[in-house]
Amino acid sequence: MKIRLYPLILLIVLLLVATSSSHPKETPAAKNRTAPSSKQEPVAAKTLTIFAAASLTEPFNELGYIFETQYPPIKINFSFANSNILSQQILQGAPADVFASAADHFMALAVERGRIDEAGVQTFAYNHLTVIFPINNPANIHALHDLAKPGLKLVIGAKDGPQGFYIESMLTKASKSEGFDPWFKDRVYQNVVSYENSARGVVTKVRLGEADVGIAYQSDASGFAAQELGVLTIPAELNSRVSYTIAPLKDNPRAELANAFAELVLSPAGQAVLTKYGFLLPNQAP
Repeated sequence: MKIRLYPLILLIVLLLVATSSSHPKETPAAKNRTAPSSKQEPVAAKTLTIFAAASLTEPFNELGYIFETQYPPIKINFSFANSNILSQQILQGAPADVFASAADHFMALAVERGRIDEAGVQTFAYNHLTVIFPINNPANIHALHDLAKPGLKLVIGAKDGPQGFYIESMLTKASKSEGFDPWFKDRVYQNVVSYENSARGVVTKVRLGEADVGIAYQSDASGFAAQELGVLTIPAELNSRVSYTIAPLKDNPRAELANAFAELVLSPAGQAVLTKYGFLLPNQAP
């Protein structure tokens, strides 16, 4: 009887061993390997997202390189566009860490809607408008009055963007000034053949000869572009002061890094980079 039961007992033992090996007991070492997965820093935490006005492309790219060198392995993801577009994206909940605007108005909207703390907003640079044309000056632009010449092909920034506001202000003041007729602004707008999304787009079209003249920021007309462009200075009493502000966004999981980037922009090193690209500093009159 015992002999007959032995194979059956052996089979049961083997099945129990097999079942136990297919579901091994979790050891402390195994727990240590799997538990941290929920606490590991996500890849996104190593990326700092900066929304910045398109006119800041060159200086901010350089500052981004400096920042990444100082804070490895952090990588900066820049989104350069018209400040109006960036502001709307932020108001709609875009996951940006820092906003650098080319107009106080769009920064104020983000503050008003609770996405940015007003106490964190800082002015870091100024700019101003300038008239640009191809170096050979095919339309014979020599004075601001020439922007109203019939048939002139003029390109400017989008009306609902920062440059649009500054140009509207400049033309309105000119139309009310001595030496300009009251219809000067209207006649200038009649010459507009293209509204570009940024001042950089204006520079590109003028450089390519697709327009006789454009209105851009002084910084965009400096550097490499200066060799291909003629520049007409707009009288100070008519010009607009372009103000650049920067601030981290509220409820930012990378607040310390966001503040560090803003501090870099405002530091002597950051201000030197901005100066190199034609921007005016807060302590300078535009």
